[in-house]
Amino acid sequence: MEKQQKKSNKKRIWDIIVYSFAGLLILLGAGLLISENVVFSDYSPPPTMPAQTPHITPDTSETALPSTAPEPTVTPEPTPAAAPMYIYFPRFEIQSLVKPVGLADDGSIGTIDAADIAAWYDKSPVPGEEGNSIINGHVRYKGKAGHFSVLKDMVAGDSVVVKLYDGTYRYFEVEKVEIYSIFDYPQEYLRAGGETRLTLITCTGEWNSQYGTSGERVFVICKPVEYVG
Repeated sequence: MEKQQKKSNKKRIWDIIVYSFAGLLILLGAGLLISENVVFSDYSPPPTMPAQTPHITPDTSETALPSTAPEPTVTPEPTPAAAPMYIYFPRFEIQSLVKPVGLADDGSIGTIDAADIAAWYDKSPVPGEEGNSIINGHVRYKGKAGHFSVLKDMVAGDSVVVKLYDGTYRYFEVEKVEIYSIFDYPQEYLRAGGETRLTLITCTGEWNSQYGTSGERVFVICKPVEYVG
């Protein structure tokens, strides 16, 4: 009888250990899912773009009164636009801090070692200025889904907003989303010149161990949304 009791106690202890271990695995699995996917909790939506207002042209039909010759005016030097501070993807409720980067040692555009920080190529124009502004971000970094992982799910018409360090906002609309091999993509997407646009880039596809990167790139081409204040 005593032996049976001891055997029963051992079985009970073993069951407790097994169930506790199983519960721990479940919690760890949930933690991994959270750490990989739920990294977008710090979202503060940007202000909506001001509504368009009609542009009123002054009536100059009446005869103007004679006046003295106007004083010559000096055209002020344009103030350089402030650098980008945040980028927002409103449909996905995601915002990323933006930091400037130059070229890496291999001549490619640099990146930031973080899942939630985007990299603005500082040899390209400030978003909204003339030319092609280039911002990239990781699809995944150290086991966490990157903020730019949503690029592949964007569609034409999606909104993208950039806040500059001077407190102003630049508004864009996704024009197209394209995926190319790292060996075959439109070179103009990585050039700073051309028409005014914003190009967003991230990785996708299978890992290429020879080159140490994913085999494809997602390019999201955005056009500026103009308004008359």
